[in-house]
Amino acid sequence: MNTSAVDQLFEQSKERSWRNASEDALLDFEFTASDPESLEGISHDPPPDEDPEIEFRYDMSGRGAKVRCVYCKYQNHYRGIVVRYPSGGRRLVGRDCALNHHGVEFEQHLNDFDAAIERQGYARRRRAFMAACAQIFREFQELKADPAVETHDRLMRQWRDGFLDLAPALINVARRDERLTITRKERDEAAEKLRKQRLGDRFEEERQKAKAAGKTWQIYRTVDEDLGSLGGALFFIGSVSVAKRLDAIQASVQQVFRTLSGDDLQSKQISGCFRKLAELRDELARELNRLDALAEAFDAGNLARIARWANEQAAEEIRLKAVLENRKAEPISARFTTDGQSISDRAGPRTVTVSLPTVYRPAPRTLLATLKAASSIDYEP
Repeated sequence: MNTSAVDQLFEQSKERSWRNASEDALLDFEFTASDPESLEGISHDPPPDEDPEIEFRYDMSGRGAKVRCVYCKYQNHYRGIVVRYPSGGRRLVGRDCALNHHGVEFEQHLNDFDAAIERQGYARRRRAFMAACAQIFREFQELKADPAVETHDRLMRQWRDGFLDLAPALINVARRDERLTITRKERDEAAEKLRKQRLGDRFEEERQKAKAAGKTWQIYRTVDEDLGSLGGALFFIGSVSVAKRLDAIQASVQQVFRTLSGDDLQSKQISGCFRKLAELRDELARELNRLDALAEAFDAGNLARIARWANEQAAEEIRLKAVLENRKAEPISARFTTDGQSISDRAGPRTVTVSLPTVYRPAPRTLLATLKAASSIDYEP
């Protein structure tokens, strides 16, 4: 640290109010002393009877040796502040001791000092983000032009337009985070036998009463068959295209950019922008996850489970209706069929097929990484 430069800056700002300091002034100031004990004018003598100014903070916990406080007279803390007096001397003081010895007015100075450090950090993040904006918006264009986006959105439209009853059924499964389960009703002969034993001589009388009332006399039990989880749930849930979502996210990032372009923004304004950027990164990550989910949704095994689930659920409804009406169920052919990464619906006058291209690569996450880096205080464009 250049002590003479620090002294000069300190002399120029004795009457400074950190609260009103410009962003440029904050960025030019070094708030942390890396070796406070070597600063010129440091002394362990009792402080002079003068009003001190807060010059630096320090944190020596990394070296494992505590620093001596001028008021405590022994090494009892790692973190503290350097105070400087109008006569030129400096002292090392623990924060608590500084407050105890210098009172309420000094506490306000310390709060202003801390707020200035925070504001400096936000200012650095703001400038780093602004420096990265050209790269960010270039990568937005690259992402929106990636073939994965068009492929996803085209298949989403085909799926929703082509499978008018399967699509909403899978939306419910995906939103509830349920598994693909076939529910069947089967005659519970054991329960019927127990009922007959319980009723004894009244069995036939009770059966005729149920028949006259139009009630089902047979006892059924529910049996569930778990086919497995639904892969690529984000694909089935989606309703708005990835392209539209990327346009909306880019527009919101541009709005943050316009806000951060203002002069001398306060910490609250900058922090609000970075909170918004964090939300937008999460939204972007979800869209990238949707692109990733497409391959899982059209995995051959996943499509086969979906087709079986849909076919057997429909067949069960037809079978159960026939049983309740005491008639033989009509044969039912498989409506949904699969072939690798393709699924077809043969119910209508023409077969509807939706297929994942042979070569599909999810979009790279370059933009997401750039946004995260540009929002970090350590980012260097």
